[in-house]
Amino acid sequence: MQQLKISQETLIKTFQDFLLSFQSGGRKGYYEQLKGLPETGGISINVNYSDVLMYNPEIANTLLEKPEKIIKSASEALKRTISQIDPEYARYKKRFYVRFHNLPYKSAIRDLRASQIGKLVEIEGVVTQASAIQAQMITATYECRSCSSIFEVPIDEDNPSFQKSVLICPNCGRKGLHKLQLENCTFMDWQSIRLQEDHENLPPGRLPRSILCILKEDLADKVRPGDHVQLVGILKPIRLIRKGEVSKLNYSIYLEGNYVKALGEEVETEELSEEDIEKIKSLAKDPNIAERIVNSISPSIYGLSEVKKAITLLLFGGNPKHLEGGGKIRGDLNILLVGDPGTGKSQILKNVARVAPRGLYTTGKGSTAAGLTAAVVKDSLTGNWSLEAGALVLADKGVACIDEFDKMSNNDRVAIHEAMEQQTISIAKAGIVATLNARTSILAAANPAWGRYDEDRSPAENINLPVTILSRFDLIFLIKDAPEAPKDKNVAEFILKLHAGRGENNQDLIEPVLLKKYILYARKNIKPRLTRQALGRIKQFYLKLRKESEEKQVIAITPRQLEAVIRMSEARAKMELRKQVKETDAEFAINLMEEFLNQIGYERKEGAYDIDRVITGVSFSKRKRILALESLIKELYEDNGKRPVEISTVIDTFKEKHGIQETLIREDLARLKKEGRVLFPKEGYVIPLGS
Repeated sequence: MQQLKISQETLIKTFQDFLLSFQSGGRKGYYEQLKGLPETGGISINVNYSDVLMYNPEIANTLLEKPEKIIKSASEALKRTISQIDPEYARYKKRFYVRFHNLPYKSAIRDLRASQIGKLVEIEGVVTQASAIQAQMITATYECRSCSSIFEVPIDEDNPSFQKSVLICPNCGRKGLHKLQLENCTFMDWQSIRLQEDHENLPPGRLPRSILCILKEDLADKVRPGDHVQLVGILKPIRLIRKGEVSKLNYSIYLEGNYVKALGEEVETEELSEEDIEKIKSLAKDPNIAERIVNSISPSIYGLSEVKKAITLLLFGGNPKHLEGGGKIRGDLNILLVGDPGTGKSQILKNVARVAPRGLYTTGKGSTAAGLTAAVVKDSLTGNWSLEAGALVLADKGVACIDEFDKMSNNDRVAIHEAMEQQTISIAKAGIVATLNARTSILAAANPAWGRYDEDRSPAENINLPVTILSRFDLIFLIKDAPEAPKDKNVAEFILKLHAGRGENNQDLIEPVLLKKYILYARKNIKPRLTRQALGRIKQFYLKLRKESEEKQVIAITPRQLEAVIRMSEARAKMELRKQVKETDAEFAINLMEEFLNQIGYERKEGAYDIDRVITGVSFSKRKRILALESLIKELYEDNGKRPVEISTVIDTFKEKHGIQETLIREDLARLKKEGRVLFPKEGYVIPLGS
């Protein structure tokens, strides 16, 4: 491409005319922005590249190939224009910048090459690391050691003259090392961030690539870890440092930012073309669309219809609520699958991560608390501490699938408490105190603590997880592998057909790519509201179970499950792209909640729902059993002349009275000891405390 043969002064005047006179669609494009800068305290305006291309194609083309000169001229033009509009404000701020965006093409981070060094490029990615804001010197002020005059030296990053041992005083001409007056030097804000490829655009089997980006002035502190951003900048080289030595030939690359914007959810809708939106709306008109979507979730797994319905609701999600007092109620669903080995849990999670917006798959065994939430690490460029985002932050406004959830250490599990309910990650380490967004749905899978699910134990005992985490899941499903002749025959035939390549070619299934776009569109554009009929049905369901709780002295349901039903009802309406939640949506959600309560919260001995089996880990019948055991110990202690009672006697007596297994009785004894209600004075004996 031919280099633009035009003086810098002409370029400045051309951009001045552009800023003042450019019109598009009957509006003055940038004059309003210019007038508003003094009111907002801003120092930059955003210019659409297509406007420059329309105004002067030659300058627009040169901007891509030789951006330094063009950006410098445009920024000077902005300064002069502001000086005309508000001279006092221009003198106060001194420095102004033009930010270019919407380049004709985007570059993938992994495709950036040496041939692009010095050119203007636009990339998208997720911020994984951000340093603290630092001050970069741009003008050094010196005092001459001979005549005491003050003079300034502009700082060039590539040739920092203020570091030279010999400087010439412009007043007396003396050469030497003059006194640097730091308090009178000019500085600007400086920050380094690291952008990583989005997992959705990652080629199969490849590790995500990342690139260092430098943000200055008003761009600093504009984005934070976890944000999905669009960044325009100049690609520049930086010398590699290996084992403390600076390489003279090998260089890495970084981007010096000119424009940055946190995309939030807009990135998903920008990927949808008009043709995609037409397909989505046409698909939504199908009266069986909800059933088709459910069947399209993990079609290679036989059965599990209730589980697939719940996962579908998780993919669409409810509406987050922002309360007047500043509070917030999450709209995302959290679901836990607890299943026997070989029931397809991992396969379901991987399929969901592939279909979900910003889907991310990880395992509990290979994840730490820092890897899931956030970490403070040392910045390789500055040597200072910087914040690095973890999996839940990177999956913000998406779905995080965590396999082998039960294999995580207790310390690591505690770290996700906040993310599951408040949907934020708070961190305070190495002087960095920050709160990051983690607005993600969590789909987790775990194996029973004893290999297979034991019906005689509570869910909290079967699932090797703290009750504080269990209570944060909206739904928990058991996937059991119990022998059952008709079902086993169907499963065998289904699997054999799959392996023989003769799986059912169901035309009703929705292609994963189209389904993903459908979900993206629904999450962004559909915010359904509850109708009076839906509210009435949900209220009726809640009050009915609460009344049963009052009668049977157990807690069948809490407001947390009520909120879960509301979220599921909203998600069900989103599946059909409806703006209103009907009574049928509420019924769909209630059926799933009843399935959850039947599997996890039903107390067979009491013949009632008991949500405490999940929330506290101690069911009503177990509480009665522990109280009965404590009462028996006190009775035997009194009958024995207030002398220690043999544990074997306690077990035999209690087993005879209540028909309870010895292992469960010993567990209850251990619980009583832990709570300080009994004491083991010597091996094999027990006494009650508080008697």
